[in-house]
Amino acid sequence: MGRAWTRGVARATWGVWVSAERLPSAVALVAHVVGQLAPRGAVGVRSAAAMHGLLEAPDVLDVVVPRTHSRSIASWPFAHRCFVVTSRAGDDQHVCLPVEQDLFLTLTARYRTVVDLVRFRSTVGELTASLALRRILDAGGELALLEHLARGHRASTGLARLLPIARALPPPPPVLDCRPLVFAAGHPERVPPFTR
Repeated sequence: MGRAWTRGVARATWGVWVSAERLPSAVALVAHVVGQLAPRGAVGVRSAAAMHGLLEAPDVLDVVVPRTHSRSIASWPFAHRCFVVTSRAGDDQHVCLPVEQDLFLTLTARYRTVVDLVRFRSTVGELTASLALRRILDAGGELALLEHLARGHRASTGLARLLPIARALPPPPPVLDCRPLVFAAGHPERVPPFTR
């Protein structure tokens, strides 16, 4: 690699290079890193919930990875947590968000995200999962669709447990920070919720 070429870029981690002049947005950086270090994975759980406008941005990136692809040979440039699942979500359970030209961010779909929050409630907290559940129901989410998806992912009992908690919560305020994680404090960035 020539010295002239490396002058304008900085290495975020193994195989991930970013512009040295400007810090990329959190979404673009996450898309680069996940695409390189977890190509079969997807942004999920709390991070996907933030991007869907169901929770505030977490301070750790949550990534859902299939069991056979759960190891990375490089260190990540920010805090992350891998949630290992048996297989990758089906096409109807994840979405590809275009970030830049030829750069996409894969994240779990809205209903799958809520079901994953219910499944991993012991890790993320029951109140966090209940808050996301309350927000999706307040936005007109279909409970029957959530229950059907929960049955397919062995989360029916957890959903039944969290529904009364979610319904008892006061109406939550709208989400202000819809980034996949809180990164680069002070970096001005406004990310609207991804609604699909």
